[in-house]
Amino acid sequence: MPTIIDAYAWIEYFKGTSQGEVVKEHLDKEGAYTPINVLADVYYFFKRINRDFDFALKVIKSKSDIYDFNEDEWLQSVEIKHELRKKMKDFGIMDALVMACAENLKGAVITGDPHFKDEDNVIFLGD
Repeated sequence: MPTIIDAYAWIEYFKGTSQGEVVKEHLDKEGAYTPINVLADVYYFFKRINRDFDFALKVIKSKSDIYDFNEDEWLQSVEIKHELRKKMKDFGIMDALVMACAENLKGAVITGDPHFKDEDNVIFLGD
């Protein structure tokens, strides 16, 4: 089953935390994907801590395939957001795109983002 790496997972990986070690185990297997929108969140993290993103981007590209979205998948993410907003008022489009990627690849999202905690096909980092 493909593993979809979200921003939370990448950030923990780059921080070198115990959650990041779990992410590393999944990255060492074949079939890791990073949705293209996740790059923006990871870039923002590196910008906030005043670190160079170029190295991180090289690592992300070497350890996973970048998943880009077509028009139908963007629309699919709106449907996902609309449905999940019924139970989570702050569920955003970036998370919905990650969910759309997982649905289309029939994979599991690895994350510690609380928005994903009770969703299907999620490898949840944390409690």
